[in-house]
Amino acid sequence: MNFFRPSLENKTLLLLLGSLYGALILMSTVSLNVYENHLKSEYRDNLKFIANSLEHLTSQEIKNKNFNTCNTQSQKMCTLCTLNNDFASVNVDYFTRKEDIRHKEYEKILILKDGSYIQLSMSKKYIESQLNNMRYILFYVFLIVSILFTFIIYLLHRKLFSPLKCLVNSCHNLEQEKDTTTQCPSDSYEIQELRMAILNLLKKNKLLYEKKHDMFKEITHQLKSPIAIMQARLSSLANDTSPDTVKEYVKETNTDIEGIKEIIQDILFLEGVELDIQNTHKSDISMKAVFEDMQKKFQPLLELNQITIDADWREDFTIYSYKKPILQVIQAMYENVSIHTKKGTTIDMAIDAAKKTLIISNIPKDKEDNLFKSTRIGTKIIKRLSEKLNFTVTTEHHKNRYITMITFHS
Repeated sequence: MNFFRPSLENKTLLLLLGSLYGALILMSTVSLNVYENHLKSEYRDNLKFIANSLEHLTSQEIKNKNFNTCNTQSQKMCTLCTLNNDFASVNVDYFTRKEDIRHKEYEKILILKDGSYIQLSMSKKYIESQLNNMRYILFYVFLIVSILFTFIIYLLHRKLFSPLKCLVNSCHNLEQEKDTTTQCPSDSYEIQELRMAILNLLKKNKLLYEKKHDMFKEITHQLKSPIAIMQARLSSLANDTSPDTVKEYVKETNTDIEGIKEIIQDILFLEGVELDIQNTHKSDISMKAVFEDMQKKFQPLLELNQITIDADWREDFTIYSYKKPILQVIQAMYENVSIHTKKGTTIDMAIDAAKKTLIISNIPKDKEDNLFKSTRIGTKIIKRLSEKLNFTVTTEHHKNRYITMITFHS
């Protein structure tokens, strides 16, 4: 484990262990202070208790007596001896009037009737020895508890973070064909949601890669024939450089370039719509509102070509589909209507709500012109998009008008 790497796993482990050690140190310090105060309080009480016992002794009983051995001739002295042996930290000293008192810490002085006095003092060394014993006990407790809880925290931490670490490693192994994230089981809701998000991202990434590959493959396939024709025409120009031949070559080359441009535009438009389908969600779409908005958007272009629209928007229907791709398709259709309708004529539009159909009737510019003969949305693109967006397009030729019906099935 690399503790110097700023990973969430290492930071969390260090935070938990630091909190544990800090809590143990604080607990040990507080316990030691409480124990020290308890010792001092206990031995102050002992001094007071022994002093009360000595008040009943006479100076004759105390004088020249050994307080560490029991004097059988004095029951009171035996009691004092027993107390002093039980509390080995208490020192009892007898002084006459002429002697000076040697002041000590934690002392209590009793003055007897004859003017002599007794000094009771508490040994500081004894308290320090007791505190040292307590320090050793706390140290061993700290050591055992810290080792035990460090081991427990490490195991729990490793168990909790192992699925997350597994997911991270799986994301780095993108070259593997199989899905390795399924090998990272966990009961955690967050890990499960993260796994699903990663799976979706990997799936989308793979689809985008395939889509990009297919797009360039399709462009290459579509451009192969026009470029071959241009190369052949260029070869023929080397044998004949007359002005008429050069003029014809330039004219045909311009036509070829326009064709190549149309192919690229078709594929880019189609790929853009399909990409939006992959990256958006379905929603309810009011088609009447869509048609009215498109009519307003293309009104300046229609007026420029002196084309009017007779639209019957009394009915409405709703579809459940991808809004942005649907808007792109409808916009391309309106654009084609503006391009391929004869100048000065009228476009009839109506909605059949029961069949969820938009009906467009227009007079083309020439006999062979129709709604789907433009660069943006030809019949091939309509066929591919209709499968993805779930709609069908049919065209009929009635007298001098083209009738186009767009039916939505979602």
